[in-house]
Amino acid sequence: MNASPQSFPQGAERGFSLVEIMIALGIFSFAAVAILGLLPLALHLARESQNETRAAHIANQIFSDLRSSPPSLALIAVGSPVSLPASFLQRNLATAWTEAVYYDVDGRPVGAASHPSLAAKNPEAAFVVSISTAPDQPVIGLTQAQVDVAAPAQATSARRTTNTFLTILEP
Repeated sequence: MNASPQSFPQGAERGFSLVEIMIALGIFSFAAVAILGLLPLALHLARESQNETRAAHIANQIFSDLRSSPPSLALIAVGSPVSLPASFLQRNLATAWTEAVYYDVDGRPVGAASHPSLAAKNPEAAFVVSISTAPDQPVIGLTQAQVDVAAPAQATSARRTTNTFLTILEP
């Protein structure tokens, strides 16, 4: 017995019916709307992740500056030598102090709040970094340094996302 190709009635053609096409378009549309609905969330999470990475980089840079300086003359970068006449703040790790420094999107310092030539709302600033020290914390002879990195810098403090970093320094 020979197998013959399937025969169709005269006038009938192979293909999809209109109902099948409509069902396929409906499924595709549902999937496309779901994927497009996730796009804003993915962009927000990517921006948040980038800010957290930059905040960790900034805190690490500040802690490195504090560790590499002599305790009585800790230097904190507040700008590049080209942009500011005094690009470092000098602080003593044996005393308690707090300082606010502004950083750009690349993690470079663009000025300090206490610097007379810079306005509090620096247009280049993307991050507001608060650096504070507490001598003899957690034990006598050690200094606790805290760095709070908040973004975006131009927003009010209530609308900023803040990452806090702590380290212990030996003056």
